[in-house]
Amino acid sequence: VDEILKKKEPLGDLRDIFHYLGKPCPRLILILGGPGIGKTTLANEICIKWARDGYLAEDFDALILLPLRCVQQRSVEEVMMEHIGEENYQQMKKSSGRRCLMILEGWDEMSVERRQNDPFLLKLLNECPIWEDATVMITSRPHACEDVVAGRRIEVVGFGSEEIREFVEKSFPNDARSVDGFLQQLDEYPQLHSLCYVPMNLVMVVDIFDCNEKKLPSTLTDLYQLFMVMTLQREVNKENVKMKPPFYSSVAVRAADGVEETLCRMLAGIPKQAVGIVLCLSRLAYRGFFDWYCDREGKRRYGVNKWRDPKIIFTESDLNKCDIDVTATFDGFGLLKGTHVHQLPTDTNTYNFAHLTIQEFLCAVYISTLSQQEQLVLLREHYQQYPNVFMFVCGLTGMVSSEMFQFIYSKLSLPGDEDGDGDPDVITAARCMYESKHSGPAPPVQPFTLNMNYNSLSPYDALCVTHVLSCCPVSKLKMRGCRIGNKEAELLVKHYPNKNTTGPLLEELHLFDNDITSEGMEHVMKIVRTSSAALRVLNVSGNPISDDGMALISEALKHNTSLTLLGVGGENKKCHI
Repeated sequence: VDEILKKKEPLGDLRDIFHYLGKPCPRLILILGGPGIGKTTLANEICIKWARDGYLAEDFDALILLPLRCVQQRSVEEVMMEHIGEENYQQMKKSSGRRCLMILEGWDEMSVERRQNDPFLLKLLNECPIWEDATVMITSRPHACEDVVAGRRIEVVGFGSEEIREFVEKSFPNDARSVDGFLQQLDEYPQLHSLCYVPMNLVMVVDIFDCNEKKLPSTLTDLYQLFMVMTLQREVNKENVKMKPPFYSSVAVRAADGVEETLCRMLAGIPKQAVGIVLCLSRLAYRGFFDWYCDREGKRRYGVNKWRDPKIIFTESDLNKCDIDVTATFDGFGLLKGTHVHQLPTDTNTYNFAHLTIQEFLCAVYISTLSQQEQLVLLREHYQQYPNVFMFVCGLTGMVSSEMFQFIYSKLSLPGDEDGDGDPDVITAARCMYESKHSGPAPPVQPFTLNMNYNSLSPYDALCVTHVLSCCPVSKLKMRGCRIGNKEAELLVKHYPNKNTTGPLLEELHLFDNDITSEGMEHVMKIVRTSSAALRVLNVSGNPISDDGMALISEALKHNTSLTLLGVGGENKKCHI
């Protein structure tokens, strides 16, 4: 693990990416972060500063930014030569890439097969002599780069509270009332506050607040629902965009019983002219992720996409097959972006969704219009492959299907290793429960262990866990090595227990080996102090707790009669009480 992540110290300057603590620049740098967190923005900022301000000129004479989403159908080397010119490419190759920085942007947006078998990438990442002197930077979501061996791993964590305030103040200049109102509501909705650490989400939240009578949504699903409706409302009002209903021509789609009603219920407020647009775009998004679909008679049909990995670049032919008529005035309805013709010369134009999360949301919209049986089939077969898609499906449908609820509930109670890693599916299941607002069937009463050991958890994940604790009979919560800090600790216990808490209360809480200081320990002690506490085991060993934190623990124990085992100290030390 890189020193930056170990010490949780922010980078003071972009140069720290390459020369942190005065150390030499590593050959391979991995930039990690969730969707919309700012990985692409960081890559673009490095390029702009290098070209405009001479930034890093002492290290690099050449800088190449290559969006990997643009090379789905050709070799990376071919696109690279087209990108910088064959002569420049050969010169760079002759020098083994010396004083050259290659930024491979969107590693997770390239298929696994291409990442593992592309000859250029194999030579570049395996330090082949041809490229042994090149510096390579890769940006990716965490799940796609477990096999990448990097000399430095840097996590893009998005905005902090100060950056959020600064952005809001710039968004509402000379309007202190709106600034205060936004920040106050953000404090009242901690689940939404956690979303705003992601810059892309904050942009949408501010826009939605401004256009939604100064009110905020509460979940990711609500956020993207409002974003979709507002975006399409703006497009409908554009004078240069004419949407003649029905926008779609497919008889199968038009004749679908109840589909339009379902869509209007999921996206309340969507303009009538835009219903057909969403149906077609959601179908396109779906066909990018899945190699099969079911027609309205329930028969399985196979489309042109037989890949197991997502297709995120679409041709005009792809759009036409989803009944999207690409005309001279077509501008993507604010949801699709066009790509220049020279990147894929076999097609006149290519398109991709404005962000992968938008494609995931629209795919979920399409799945939510299918029958409950078809939703369940997709969920069982692709739950691990596309967790965000099914998180949105649960949010859109409310998990009213008892079979879907039972499937998600079964993932929550996966045991994992007793003292080892928890199953990553547990995190996805917690998100699904939270997004659904638990409007489905009542859970079984049999208590279970929620094991999230060694899975990195965000503030949003902490809220999802709190929701699960409130509505499910969790007796043991294991969160060892989850990189939980003070913010996550606060969100974890802020709304637990509450009036909606059902079933037995938590009996064991394991927070060993995290980053909770004395400040965060004050929040954790809320569970210990509460009069209805059932906690028997608390392990907070391996956290940087000072004497003040130990004093808080001591004081909380005066108000607790249930705790019998307490783990404190720099190691996993426990003492019986």
